[in-house]
Amino acid sequence: GCLTAAGFVYGLAALSGSPSLEQRFLRPRPFLFGASVLSVLAAGFPWTQAWIQASKVDTAVERLALPEAFGGDAIVWGLEGAPRQVLAFVDPLCPVCVEYLESQTKPVLAGRLRMRILAASVHGSSDGGAIMILEHRKGRFTRFVHDLARAQGYDGDVRPWIARRVEQLNRSELRSAREAARRQEALAKRIGIRRTPTVYLLDRDQRPRRIHAVLH
Repeated sequence: GCLTAAGFVYGLAALSGSPSLEQRFLRPRPFLFGASVLSVLAAGFPWTQAWIQASKVDTAVERLALPEAFGGDAIVWGLEGAPRQVLAFVDPLCPVCVEYLESQTKPVLAGRLRMRILAASVHGSSDGGAIMILEHRKGRFTRFVHDLARAQGYDGDVRPWIARRVEQLNRSELRSAREAARRQEALAKRIGIRRTPTVYLLDRDQRPRRIHAVLH
């Protein structure tokens, strides 16, 4: 018959007269366990790094972005008493941002949502953020969202519409809005905003909690 692995080891130990041989074969191998743990950690390392980076961004948003979001140049869209309040970093050149803003029009106008919006520049530089801020200052932000979405639908790219809109605006007003937009865009980069839209739900104490799925 065939010897089992354990029987083979016992046999070797008996022949050698050394119990330690048996112990050396059968005792746990710490280095093998350690190697297994390290391999698991290595496999999860990119995820761990991403989680750490996201945590740093979230902390910076609370510390640095909230003062700007509650400042005079932030875009505030929606009624003060809305039950749901969010902070959103938006790049007008981002097609997903355009879709996101359009999708929030109904809850905003229905009084269920209030958004605080900061300009971000992730998809290239443009005057989109400045136009966004200027249209809000003039009380036309809902119209801006509608026009931006229509331009995206017609042309597949909002840049031509932004260029045409710039030509129609007052130079002094546009210059002031550009300064605010550039400041917000620089803040977004400093914080580490790399994707847009990046959206945070604000609780009763105005503390932000990231929303990972903004389009349903």
